[in-house]
Amino acid sequence: MRFENGEMTQQKLADLAHVTRQTIIALEAHRYNPSLLLALRISKVFGVSVDDVFQYHE
Repeated sequence: MRFENGEMTQQKLADLAHVTRQTIIALEAHRYNPSLLLALRISKVFGVSVDDVFQYHE
């Protein structure tokens, strides 16, 4: 979604979501599952629902 929003950098997203860049890196690499609060913050940054940003795969 970062690239669909003006080539947003990992650092910019991290700043807007109040986390470190390393957290964004881990999320994008699927090495970290966000807390509900973080998922809500990220979805708010992009103006979409949590379901639009994160999907659950078994």
